[in-house]
Amino acid sequence: MPDLKRDTRHSQCRSKQVLKQIQPTRWLFPLENVNFIGLNANRFKSLLQNLGLTAVSFLVVLLLAEWLLGMFLPFPNDYFTYTPNSGFEWELDPVSFPGLEAKSAVKFNAIGARSTPVPPTSTTKIVAIGGSTTACFAASQSLTWTQILQDKLGPDYWVGNFGRLGNRSHHHIQQVRWILDKKELQNTSTALVFVGVNDFLGYIGDSAGYLTQSDFEIKLAAFAHTPDSDLPWHRRRAFFKILKKSKQQFFQLFNTDDFAASLEAARVYRQQQPKSDVPPNLAAGLEKYEDNLFRIIVAARERGVAPVFITQPTLWHPQMSEQTENMLLLGLGKEGQCYSTQLLADGMEQFNRSTLKVCREQGVRCFDLATKIPKTAAAFYDDCHFTNYGGQLVAEEIYLFLRGAEK
Repeated sequence: MPDLKRDTRHSQCRSKQVLKQIQPTRWLFPLENVNFIGLNANRFKSLLQNLGLTAVSFLVVLLLAEWLLGMFLPFPNDYFTYTPNSGFEWELDPVSFPGLEAKSAVKFNAIGARSTPVPPTSTTKIVAIGGSTTACFAASQSLTWTQILQDKLGPDYWVGNFGRLGNRSHHHIQQVRWILDKKELQNTSTALVFVGVNDFLGYIGDSAGYLTQSDFEIKLAAFAHTPDSDLPWHRRRAFFKILKKSKQQFFQLFNTDDFAASLEAARVYRQQQPKSDVPPNLAAGLEKYEDNLFRIIVAARERGVAPVFITQPTLWHPQMSEQTENMLLLGLGKEGQCYSTQLLADGMEQFNRSTLKVCREQGVRCFDLATKIPKTAAAFYDDCHFTNYGGQLVAEEIYLFLRGAEK
């Protein structure tokens, strides 16, 4: 017969041993029982106090540094397509890219435009908005089509170049809204909107991204700087802005020498890929594009500015020679496939037709530049970007259009 008393005493003894073993692990309640990694309670308290003091000191130093950086290294707190009063140089190989200089100097004025300083209010102001075919980074300042246009119009005119690389009609909505609100541009008469090719290429490259990009993503891409009020907390901090600026300067310093090499690599990739003649369905992209153009028109009219749209000329056409086709580097699908020049020419024509259609429906002037610029290597150094001669042709054609419209 089992000895119940003996078993009970044995169980109680075992329980006390277990409780005794786990007692040191109850370091939170009470703190006096601490024995953590060989530390007694007093040493552990001292360690916690030192850690707390270090954390508070670090936070104070961080806040002080943030305040000092904000005081002595102020960052632009407004909408700028590029950093005001900044610049850089691009280097290109004139042998691989004929029609261009070996080096182009790019400079931005006090409001982030690639133009001369903003003149007195009595001067007629024209703002040019677009992508890289407006920015013209491969051309020196005096050889951009916007500067040549300004020179042709005469001393009573100023043309502000707010072109930003890769921007589409999504971004131009934001730029018309915020750039034209600047006090320096309050009496702007005309906004030239050079648009279409980035929308077409953006849609065939990533249709979902083109259709669903958020407003915040659009603003970040449309401007190099935006007001702090538009940014999340971490992006407002001076430390974040310094890191961002350092990153940009690093890439400008080391990537300008490799710019020509990257373009040449893109050319070689396209040459090596089979060409697709299967056209993507452009319907949804064209619908979004036309809606964006309408919103640009509304934004410009609300600010008392007359919008003038310009269709996009390109080098693409069905009967390109092998030598000319080897100049191309754009026109890739989402899966990396390369579209044929026939398909690219047809797609660009559809986007240009949409530009003309919206302008006709809204009673807005539109200059069909795409029909004026010859599809030759003399005018383009790749798919859609202008040589120095091409820039002169663009400026001349737009000048004649504007002068004709004034009569």
